[in-house]
Amino acid sequence: MGICDAKDIYINSSIWYELNHIILSAGVRAIGFDRLSKAVYASGGHSVPSDKLVLATGSLPFMPPIGGLHSDDGALLPGIFASRASDDSVRMMRRGRSWGLAV
Repeated sequence: MGICDAKDIYINSSIWYELNHIILSAGVRAIGFDRLSKAVYASGGHSVPSDKLVLATGSLPFMPPIGGLHSDDGALLPGIFASRASDDSVRMMRRGRSWGLAV
């Protein structure tokens, strides 16, 4: 098990991207790219030139099909956690302080 302090996990400020000549389009869906013309096409109808391309696809945590995880409305039951972001980890750690065992 690794231990990492929250201050060690960060996303650079928008100024950092500007200073490093990086176009960050957070929250914009890329719908295509053309390797020959080095263009990325966005869902808003615009394109962005690219000499190097990093696609961050996002994620959804996998929840195995085990009975008893969800309430009737599909929400996770109290004490059941899915980990995707650092906030999820913080909630798990806070809840875990009162428990002796976690699986």
